[in-house]
Amino acid sequence: MGRNKTIDRFAEENEVAVLRIEPAEVYDPAVIAIAERGGEHFLVYDRDAVIAQAVAHEGMDYETAVEWHEFNTFCAWLGSGTPAFATTTSSG
Repeated sequence: MGRNKTIDRFAEENEVAVLRIEPAEVYDPAVIAIAERGGEHFLVYDRDAVIAQAVAHEGMDYETAVEWHEFNTFCAWLGSGTPAFATTTSSG
């Protein structure tokens, strides 16, 4: 586990700042994409993986992790670069 070096490299090479959920060492494994909207880059996190990381590394039970992230993270708008949170689906 640890900071995602691909994100660091992308940000440096493209001279962009990307907003991360902190601590990055805990939540970077939940990043599933770097996306672009209107010329601005932002991270896309797997919503369920964010919750799982909170349970595994932040000492929260599942219900607390869901409630905390729904209130503090998933609905937050921090301007340009605000991360997005995806619910992944499988085709078929």
